[in-house]
Amino acid sequence: MASTLVDVGYIDYSSALNWGFSGVMLRGAGINWDLRKLGMFNNAYNSYTFQVPLGSKSDCYERFLIRVEEMRESLNIIKQCIDTLPEGPFLGDNLKMIAPSRYQMKNSMESLINHFKLYSEGSLFYVDVLILVLKHLKVNLYLYGDF
Repeated sequence: MASTLVDVGYIDYSSALNWGFSGVMLRGAGINWDLRKLGMFNNAYNSYTFQVPLGSKSDCYERFLIRVEEMRESLNIIKQCIDTLPEGPFLGDNLKMIAPSRYQMKNSMESLINHFKLYSEGSLFYVDVLILVLKHLKVNLYLYGDF
């Protein structure tokens, strides 16, 4: 597999910036760009230690290796999150925001109604200003709304 990816799809540092690449395309060119480290998520990631893999050759094979290393780092973050979970129930008890268990739905009409309303109407969030970062495999989308 490596022979078909080495020296294919080379992107240099300046081209990656000029073309507006994001994610692994920037990191493959050696640009340290990671939304988790830049504080786009209310700095929730500051309490976890992880490395942002960077490349220098920026061909398809190196971007593949960066993606594999990113999966390893994601597992590292998940392990850290699990270690910091408190004991006991963690979902909360607000029935307007959290779906009831299957057992509750089978034994309580109120739970069944709350489940139906939650999944048919969704949750309403009232905010003054909304800044949202959507991460996708191929693009990062920044949305801003003033309501």
